[in-house]
Amino acid sequence: MDSNLLRLALGAPLASAILVLAHQLFLLRVHRDHRLAASEGRLYVCQASVDTALVETHWDTLVHLAASVMSGHASAVTALARFGSAARGDPIYDAGVQLGKLLRTVFLADYLVNAGFRRELRRVLNRGEAVNAPKRAIYTGRVTPAQARRPDEMQAVADALSLLVNIVMAWNTAQMQAVLDRWANRRQIVPPELTGRIAPTRLEGINLRGVFRFPVERYAAQLLPSQTAGKIRASG
Repeated sequence: MDSNLLRLALGAPLASAILVLAHQLFLLRVHRDHRLAASEGRLYVCQASVDTALVETHWDTLVHLAASVMSGHASAVTALARFGSAARGDPIYDAGVQLGKLLRTVFLADYLVNAGFRRELRRVLNRGEAVNAPKRAIYTGRVTPAQARRPDEMQAVADALSLLVNIVMAWNTAQMQAVLDRWANRRQIVPPELTGRIAPTRLEGINLRGVFRFPVERYAAQLLPSQTAGKIRASG
């Protein structure tokens, strides 16, 4: 199918999404040597390669594996190490791949045909991307090589920045909830569909360039016990 015709028929944004998802949608294989007939347009974005018979054959084992992970008898790391990509060719691995294709197809089909689901998913994704804005506002400079030479140092810097952003969002959330509670006491109820579109990532009410003062001298004994003990011995 010509991509321009697809965009004209479905609209540019949705058509672009379909083109990006090309060959990510799968059709069911009814029999081993027979596949569902698909039109030329569907074949452009579909692969008729889901073997439901394989999933049905190993369904009990897949359920047992999932139950073991959920109940804590086996860790997710152990399950992935045993049935991950290194287990390619194992019947359980192949059945899991087929089941994953089927579940992904259901999800993508909902995304393509359900406008409400697509709108909600994009809203959630935008909220996740909005977290990057306060991160850039909190730390405006570059991470120098002296700060993060090793992977563990880079991880420490990223974790510290994430902690600061979470503190900011927690404070914003508390203030937003306080306002909603005051309005509720006045019988000014905000519809849930509106509160769900408000993200605690705004920074207008927060001074990010202030000075923090900590009473270090009050906790000197806990922070520097060796120096405190030395002063006590010298004075005695």
